[in-house]
Amino acid sequence: MTAGPVVIDKTTTILAAARTMTGGRFRHLPVVSDDGLVGMVDITDVCRALLGPDVPPPAAAGPAQPK
Repeated sequence: MTAGPVVIDKTTTILAAARTMTGGRFRHLPVVSDDGLVGMVDITDVCRALLGPDVPPPAAAGPAQPK
């Protein structure tokens, strides 16, 4: 477990979270409030928020299908 991890506040914007994740090469960030830990955000959450709702989820893992 990391002592003194980098965290974001629950009011942090998606863009600021993306910058923090990119700058620190993090895939996950704890989200905190005055009451303590309120959740975790991961790189997929950030990408989906930045790309918008029209981006379909990835296909199920498996061999590539010819087109």
